[in-house]
Amino acid sequence: HSQLALAVKDGFSKAFMSLNEVTGVRLCELLCQCIDNLLDTAGRDSSRLLHLSETEREVILLHLSEPLQFLHNLDIAHVFEHFYRRHLSNRVLRNRSVSLALEKRLSQSLAHCFPHKYPIQMLVDIDESENLMSRFKRSDLLENLDLILQQWQSSQYGAPPPEALSLAKKIFFYNLNTLQVNILTPCYWSLRNRPLPPLSSSIIGDFVNDFNSFFSSVYSVHQHEKVKQLNWTLYGGAKLEYGELIFTVSTPQMITLLVFNTGKEFSYQSLLETTCLSSQELTEALLSLTADRHPLLSVTPPSPTTIDAFKPDNIFCVNEVFINELLKRNEQQVQFHAIKLVSRSFMSTVSREGRSVDLAHVFQRRRAIIDAAIVRTMKREKEMSVDNIAIKVIKGCSMGQFDNGTSFGRFDCSFKDICSHVERLVMDGYIKRDQTHPQMLKYVPDPSENTKEKEKEEKKEEEEEE
Repeated sequence: HSQLALAVKDGFSKAFMSLNEVTGVRLCELLCQCIDNLLDTAGRDSSRLLHLSETEREVILLHLSEPLQFLHNLDIAHVFEHFYRRHLSNRVLRNRSVSLALEKRLSQSLAHCFPHKYPIQMLVDIDESENLMSRFKRSDLLENLDLILQQWQSSQYGAPPPEALSLAKKIFFYNLNTLQVNILTPCYWSLRNRPLPPLSSSIIGDFVNDFNSFFSSVYSVHQHEKVKQLNWTLYGGAKLEYGELIFTVSTPQMITLLVFNTGKEFSYQSLLETTCLSSQELTEALLSLTADRHPLLSVTPPSPTTIDAFKPDNIFCVNEVFINELLKRNEQQVQFHAIKLVSRSFMSTVSREGRSVDLAHVFQRRRAIIDAAIVRTMKREKEMSVDNIAIKVIKGCSMGQFDNGTSFGRFDCSFKDICSHVERLVMDGYIKRDQTHPQMLKYVPDPSENTKEKEKEEKKEEEEEE
């Protein structure tokens, strides 16, 4: 079994190295999509996979992860990690993952395929967030309430202090509602900036302020550490109750719907002013809430089809007809479509073909820069060790400039990336290894001559074997 696994990995590795950039990027995208289909509970193929238990999904995923280990020696592993991180962000932040425990086991199994270990660090952020939230609910708020009650008891009772009643209501609300704060390290998560506006709901606003105070107190204990700042964003979701119905919505949708607790009808302009959302965020939320599939809100004139078609005088109200239909069908839980959470840092178009080509262009450009740097260094030095080449190239890529004055957009690369490029250049005949010291590389002025030498050596070996 181990020999077969090694043979499969070696075959996949050589096959990937022979692919062009567009095909390689597309294949990485398909592999990550396949994994996402097995882990996403509300994905495109989720209805066809309902019969699979978590254990069965884990067996399939772990079997799939074994042959993927070949990626750790290839520079295209960065592309695989990029797509995997995007899908992981969607699953975790939208509570659509089959199980966080399964996410962790799979990430550990694929750890060698992640050059920067971003997916593993993302799940560490989620674990630390859960621990902080548990401490916030169970410890600090209760301690503050106990302190107030002790002071009230020492003052020979009387009327309960208003701050004790207010704090007791908060504790009840925070524990009754499964509120969860995810503290995400920006360098690990592939997310665009979507700051949280001032909230019109006083209860949720108080929660944000209380958690800010708690978070500052936690890190103020360590005087030698720089106090971390929380930047609240629109990522995440909520479950809203409307009578017997429960609606699973995104944060912008939640902010929009909470406004209807104070009135029956609102114009687009008044919603824009009340929610403090940007016009793009509000329009995306309203488009999903007025869509034909789940028209929770009705709009007059009728709902537009383009994102810029809402006018300031459009009137929105709760769609009672849709509510009654849900009650008749006994459909108590409804999940609304929300916009994707991932950033498009490598994309200029939304189409699948455009996405692959754009990312492939970035990958191709970086590959060309590293290959040129290695060949240029070897041409100048004639003979050099792999370690010294890696040090020079990694330094030049991080600075965005090499010794010859060539400048470009800086990027990070690892020792494994350089080794992958070296192996490909050896296969192409631009450099060759020293036979007595494989770590030493020699420059080959004419690649065709080196290829001919290899063919002669192979013929000699075949003749000797005969």
